[in-house]
Amino acid sequence: MIAPGALEDIKVLDISQGIAGPFAAKILGDFGADVIKIEPLTGDYGRTMAPFHKDDPDIEKSLFFLLLNLKTMTLSSLPCSSSFASICKSFRYGLPTFIVFPSSE
Repeated sequence: MIAPGALEDIKVLDISQGIAGPFAAKILGDFGADVIKIEPLTGDYGRTMAPFHKDDPDIEKSLFFLLLNLKTMTLSSLPCSSSFASICKSFRYGLPTFIVFPSSE
């Protein structure tokens, strides 16, 4: 078994949506990795999944999304700049995809 904090020197860029990818990112975060989630401008489709807090179907109140993304910092994606064009072209949203970077401290 991996000890808590075993991945504390790892940064993960998560561009997945739905269930499998966010769940894997949650596990990496549980073991200490810094997880940064990049969402499309329309948001992760997991935000539309019930149940919702107080049955209010708001994208900020999906309990499903909140549970799977507790350990992540979320950013909305912008159109790919030239420096990230090769990375952006090589991934499709909807697939569990991660880029792992060792921390540079």
